[in-house]
Amino acid sequence: MNKTNEIINIFYEAINPDINYQNKTIRKSADEMIKRYGLMGTIEMCKKAIKAQQEYEEAISNGQTPSEICPTAITPYELQTKIPKFKRYFKLTERRKVLMPETPEFVKKHFNK
Repeated sequence: MNKTNEIINIFYEAINPDINYQNKTIRKSADEMIKRYGLMGTIEMCKKAIKAQQEYEEAISNGQTPSEICPTAITPYELQTKIPKFKRYFKLTERRKVLMPETPEFVKKHFNK
């Protein structure tokens, strides 16, 4: 499986079984994130953003009222365009590390601009 399909497959398996693998916008976003953050950084970001959405939905279904609304991203394009929103969500919920890989170098290089 190529790198682009690997990223799209994360969304397919976890949150969006109707995702269109051939959509050029989705593929371009996946490619751009891989180029900017690397394959492993992009995989980590996708998985953690999806996990945050699932945890948020679970909290709502359990009758809890979270203090912040979690952004929604069901494709690589939506994640790419909402990275600043996810950063803000994690910062406000004191869960900033959930979106970002653990390395301080990654955080400094890509998110502290």
